[in-house]
Amino acid sequence: MQRRTVKRTRTAILSIISLGHLDTHWNTGAFGLLSPFIAAEFGLSYAHIGVMSSVRFFISACVNLPGSALVDVLGKRTGSLMLALAVPSLGYLLLSLAPSIGIIMIAMGLLGFGASLWHPPAMSLLSSLMPDRRGFAMSTHEFGAGLGDLLSPLVFGLVLTFLSWRAAAALNILPGLLLALLVWFTISDRLGDSGPGKRLNLAEYRMALKKLIKHPVMLWLSAVSSLRTTAQQAIITLLPLYLAKEWHLSPKMIGVYLGSASIASLFAGPMMGALSDRIGRMTIMLTAFIISGLCSLLLVALGQGLAFLITLFFLGMFLFSVRPIIFAAALDATPEETGASVVGLIFSANQLLAAITPIFAGFLADRYGGVALFYFAGISLLLGAVSALFVIKPIALRPALPATAAEKPL
Repeated sequence: MQRRTVKRTRTAILSIISLGHLDTHWNTGAFGLLSPFIAAEFGLSYAHIGVMSSVRFFISACVNLPGSALVDVLGKRTGSLMLALAVPSLGYLLLSLAPSIGIIMIAMGLLGFGASLWHPPAMSLLSSLMPDRRGFAMSTHEFGAGLGDLLSPLVFGLVLTFLSWRAAAALNILPGLLLALLVWFTISDRLGDSGPGKRLNLAEYRMALKKLIKHPVMLWLSAVSSLRTTAQQAIITLLPLYLAKEWHLSPKMIGVYLGSASIASLFAGPMMGALSDRIGRMTIMLTAFIISGLCSLLLVALGQGLAFLITLFFLGMFLFSVRPIIFAAALDATPEETGASVVGLIFSANQLLAAITPIFAGFLADRYGGVALFYFAGISLLLGAVSALFVIKPIALRPALPATAAEKPL
């Protein structure tokens, strides 16, 4: 009976956290659909839109480690989750009223704050709750992200055929606030604010953080994850503008193209995560990087039509689904009590590189045409695959952090 109750609690919390992850990605996808309209109103180029996204990533990088410490030292998981859901709603309020680019930049910073604050408490909580099914838990959490990536462009593509972009932005204020209340009345009621897992004092946290920063598996996974994020953000940030400027597609059709990149990961993600629990993380990671890199390069040669949609479908299947497996591998190799910091460190590395990516990819697209973003993404992914071939084998044979570290191989 007790086992059944524990299972129901784990399932409920996994579902709610996945729903919250849906909201954080919904916000990103929504801005993607709004960006062509913002560019048209303010006369912006690819590079300008890239700068806006860079502000979001820079704020995310700055928030990740303090947000991680909030969880590992103070145990404030529920409060962090609620804040991560509520702050982007304020960002969309500012966006809907923005009279200038400066206010839009502030709104983008708020979106970045919420997105980065979400992952350390959410992923460390799932890791503590489901250590025996960590790959599945991380991938189910990512399922929520994929659903948000799929639904937001489709819904906003439809909404923007009837409403102005400002009115559409205003509609996006409510979901985050409602979900923050849901977290309060469900997760907080079941687990309290901190949830399971050991908490560290400040001295222990500093010592653990120093070890994490020097840990070879963490260093490699942070680098690989950053290359994956670089590719994904180049696609997510600039593809809507590419489809609007160079193919002259309607918002509804842009939503269809973006949705095709997300829908495959909804089903592939949990399956790949469960498979990584059985056959190992590295096989899945390497396969995903190679296939997604080749798909991105193939998009260069394809024009508007079914072939482009199908290739985008397979690109999304492997590009979006591999992220939770990278995090599961990192959590396998490090102590449970530093779970939030593991997530925070990898995300900080991701976001610092991602802060540069949209600007650089935007300049390339302005200079060489929109297809440059596919070259950029493809090369980044194949570099990740090459690094796996030459680096991961010796690293994977080394022991993880002493004493409390998991002994599972990657």
